[in-house]
Amino acid sequence: MTTMAMDKTVEDILQDPHNLTTFHTFCTLIYSEENVTFMKDWSAIKGKMERRKLEVGGSNSLFLSELFLFLEAYFSPKSAYVLNISEALKYEARELQSQIASDTSAEIPYEEIDSLLEQVYGHILELTSKNCIGPYNKYLQGLREKIEYVASTGKTRVVIVGGGFLGSVAAALIDRLPEQFHVVLIEKKSCFEHTPAMVRTLTNPDNYEELSLPYENIVRNGTLIRAACTKVDENCCWVGDIKIPFEYCIMAMGSSYNSRLKSADATENFRRKNIGVQHKELLKAKNILVIGGGLIGTEVAAQIKGAYPEKEIKLVEANARLIKRSHPKTSEIAKSAMESIG
Repeated sequence: MTTMAMDKTVEDILQDPHNLTTFHTFCTLIYSEENVTFMKDWSAIKGKMERRKLEVGGSNSLFLSELFLFLEAYFSPKSAYVLNISEALKYEARELQSQIASDTSAEIPYEEIDSLLEQVYGHILELTSKNCIGPYNKYLQGLREKIEYVASTGKTRVVIVGGGFLGSVAAALIDRLPEQFHVVLIEKKSCFEHTPAMVRTLTNPDNYEELSLPYENIVRNGTLIRAACTKVDENCCWVGDIKIPFEYCIMAMGSSYNSRLKSADATENFRRKNIGVQHKELLKAKNILVIGGGLIGTEVAAQIKGAYPEKEIKLVEANARLIKRSHPKTSEIAKSAMESIG
């Protein structure tokens, strides 16, 4: 077993994948997620920059494009992850971003990048150490007390990892049998989301309210652990260094893909901010390209066109028909419907 997280500094935690996952989840609960993600991302960017220095020849455009997105994520006023740093540092970062945007084939300004972002890193590290380590230790103690309570009930323990469709349904059903079972749902997000309907938030962010449900409303008799499971053994799960024994375990981690429609944002606060950013981007667009005519792509195109008929929408699909996995008649209906709305 690794050293207990309460004996560690923020820098120690950043080097320990198991405890980092738990610490990251905790920071989302106190609205400090951007600080941890920045430190993780800057370490990755810095490593790539060091490797790039050693390379001979080749284009700088790929690295500079990645750096541009990194700066956009943490220093743009419209970002949900904008850092709590001085306006002077934010201004320097945006100036650097403008410089990169003007010519992605230019030489990489290594010293300027390193000097600026190390200043920011030092500030964020100090802020996180001051504001998060103490509450984090209390959070870990609270998790241990929860696990001790579950063991004291003498009931059959059913641990469910993941609160998507399967995990939430299983938790809700088993939670109705409190005399026999004690459900432990491990999920880092605050709310269950109806993912297939999240396309509605593209055109109306207020729809999020009716498409989400707090996990506290699903697990009423059992125990909800807002954390990420980092390891599963034969008869127990782990959250960082904390062991969670079980008699039965349901693995329901679900799926993930690179889309804001399905997000890993652990708190409702960040989720709402990102949905708002996405909506504002859509409002500004005149021409929209949707790549992929499956179930989601077709619905996205129809949702946007239905709400904003003045926008030019193009749907690109490599196969001969839309939503190929569906019955051919369904594909024809979808095609006719798309053509009818332009």
